[in-house]
Amino acid sequence: MAVVERLDCSKLVFNPVIHYFSLVFSVRCAQDSPLFFTEVLEKALDKSNSKTVTRVLVTRSEVSQTGPIKSERQNTCEAAEF
Repeated sequence: MAVVERLDCSKLVFNPVIHYFSLVFSVRCAQDSPLFFTEVLEKALDKSNSKTVTRVLVTRSEVSQTGPIKSERQNTCEAAEF
């Protein structure tokens, strides 16, 4: 039987900046999920961050989720050309 260690909550530190950004990202994702993941994917591609690109593609790998992201990215790229 595995021994489970207890988490010492006294060592946890509340960071308001991280808390704020996690709430902002959650709200943005809930408002327009394809646009949010398109922006995350674009930023990761610009920085050549392969871990983030892989994470976004794997977590959104269902066809029903990648279709809207693809169309949003095409709309974003077309809008940037003008």
